[in-house]
Amino acid sequence: LKLANGTVVTNPGSEIDIEAVDELGNFVSVAAAADGTYSLPLAAGTWQYDYVIASPELTNGLLNRPAAEASITIAANQTVTGKNLTVIQGKNTISGKVTDANGAAVKSATVHIDNRPTLENSAATKDAQLMSISVETDASGNYTAEVPDGTFLVTAGDMPKLSASQLEPNGKSVTVKGGTN
Repeated sequence: LKLANGTVVTNPGSEIDIEAVDELGNFVSVAAAADGTYSLPLAAGTWQYDYVIASPELTNGLLNRPAAEASITIAANQTVTGKNLTVIQGKNTISGKVTDANGAAVKSATVHIDNRPTLENSAATKDAQLMSISVETDASGNYTAEVPDGTFLVTAGDMPKLSASQLEPNGKSVTVKGGTN
C-alpha cells in the first residue's frame, strides 16, 4: 500500500483490508501488515481487488474511495508480486452547515462529497483519484470531512440514480489543495 507520492503506508492506526472478488462472486479478504504489504491468496481466474479501511476516522487522514477495480488474472500455481495499491490521504478539510429554506439547522442530514462529476469527462480520471464520501450533520447542522487535493461537488440529501441525460443535483463546487480548510 502506497500514498500517491510513493511513500509506503505503515501503521495506519486502523486495520486496512485488501478485498478481492472474482467473476463468480467468490470473495477473499486479508489484512495489510504493519509494513504496508499484503499477500492475497487467490484461486485461478480473474479478480477485482482494492483496499478497504474499517475505521477511516482512526487512520490519520487515510480515506476509503469507490472501488477502483484493480484487476488481475491468475493462473494455477502462479505468484504475482509488485501489485501496489494507492491509498488516498486527506490533507484538506471541507466543512459547512446544512440549513432548510427558513435558515434553520438540519440535523442528521447526509452530505455527499464527490469528485467523480468533475473527473468523469476528463483525461485526468484515474481510479486512484476517484472518491465519494458521505458524512452526517450534527445537531447544529454542521459537517466536516477530510479530503485529498481536488475539486468536489458537495450536496445534501440522498443522491438519486441518474441516467446519462440527467443533470447532477444542485450542489456547491469546492476546490481544495495543500492543506486548505
